[in-house]
Amino acid sequence: KAIFLVPDDNPGLRLGPPMDSMGLQGTHSGAVGLDNSLVPDSDRVGEPGKIGPIIDFDMQAGLHSGIVATGIALGAFARLVDIVKANNSFEKYESVRVRVSQLAATLSVMRTHAYALAVMASLPDTARPPIEAATMTAKLFLS
Repeated sequence: KAIFLVPDDNPGLRLGPPMDSMGLQGTHSGAVGLDNSLVPDSDRVGEPGKIGPIIDFDMQAGLHSGIVATGIALGAFARLVDIVKANNSFEKYESVRVRVSQLAATLSVMRTHAYALAVMASLPDTARPPIEAATMTAKLFLS
């Protein structure tokens, strides 16, 4: 067993309908299937048969929640940029330029932190630093 990334343009990727769930509505959970899909080893996360520590770390550090929150924030920012461009407010108002720039900087830090947590999750237990700080930052800052 392994975890791997499958690009959405993979011809064998089959996504089921989103499940109706409570809570966060900005993401969708549902069945994922692969039908005669080839996924290169370079898209594998971790070693085959050794995904348990990655999942354990994710559960303890809030990695998934932080990644989802970062993705939602990036999507909202892209929509904001579209609106700002459409009404030329970036060119018209310094306050808009300042605020959009502040948000872009915050999102850059969020993305970098999410990547750092993912790298930490992939380290062997013996090389991994304590996760308490990572847990708090993922839950407080990224979310």
